[in-house]
Amino acid sequence: DEQLTTHNRDLEKKISMRTRTLHELVEQLRESERKAIDNEGYLRAVITTAVDAIITLDKNGIIHSFNPAAERMFGYEEYHIKGQVIDKLLPSSGAMQFSDNTPYGAKKDGTLFPIELNISEFEVGAEGMYTWIVRDITERHEQEIELRLHREHLEEMVTEQTKDLIAAKEYAEAANAAKSNFLANMSHELRTPMHAILSYSEYGSQRLSADNLDKLAKYFNQINQSGRRLLLLINDLLDLAKLEAKKMEYHFERADLFNLTKQTVNDINPLFVKKQQKIMIEKAEFSCVATLDSMRIGQVMYNLLS
Repeated sequence: DEQLTTHNRDLEKKISMRTRTLHELVEQLRESERKAIDNEGYLRAVITTAVDAIITLDKNGIIHSFNPAAERMFGYEEYHIKGQVIDKLLPSSGAMQFSDNTPYGAKKDGTLFPIELNISEFEVGAEGMYTWIVRDITERHEQEIELRLHREHLEEMVTEQTKDLIAAKEYAEAANAAKSNFLANMSHELRTPMHAILSYSEYGSQRLSADNLDKLAKYFNQINQSGRRLLLLINDLLDLAKLEAKKMEYHFERADLFNLTKQTVNDINPLFVKKQQKIMIEKAEFSCVATLDSMRIGQVMYNLLS
């Protein structure tokens, strides 16, 4: 009897210990279940309140979950889109792109919008699953486009300003060259009426004693005309701003080319006389009256004859 009692006590102790262990295991399981529920609630809260669209799908591209942000972004409710293929939201699985290689998504109404896409893989049992995190970058994309256009506009402005500077430089160089040519030609043209003045002055001095008043009057008239031309040339020489600004003034009037040629030849004739040369003018049978600038045409004749 005593041995049986001892044996019963040992069994009761073992049963008590195992029962306590079992209770501890049950509490651990309950705690794990509570934690799992809490974690699931936490995860669901994160997914539900996320700003970005979070979509889960299987290896065949079938949508399994669709968070509220995805509903707002794409315009579908979860119950309506679950079981559909992802190509409905991202044409060709995001392969279609904007001109700047930005992928885009498609809303329920067909509107396309630029997106940023991140894909991660996980396993449920032996089945592979995917999480797609989609962000609508419409505002950022528009800002980038605006910034790029602004940059291109600045580059165009810099290019245009560079062209303007080059053109201004070339114009300044051309104006400087024109000024040099002008001075070279003007120095030549100044000599011609000066020679005429000196020559006719000499003729007048030599023939004072001859008392030939008609010829003297002619010589002094030539001196006067040559002096006037010389004055006009000097005025042009001193007013270089007209040439640089391409605003040389012309005075057009009706004039007889024969008389203008005759006058020019008379002015330059002393040079021919000194070189024992003679120039003849044949009058045309038709009228040579034209609208011209007598001074400028005279300069051209001076250059040709001298």
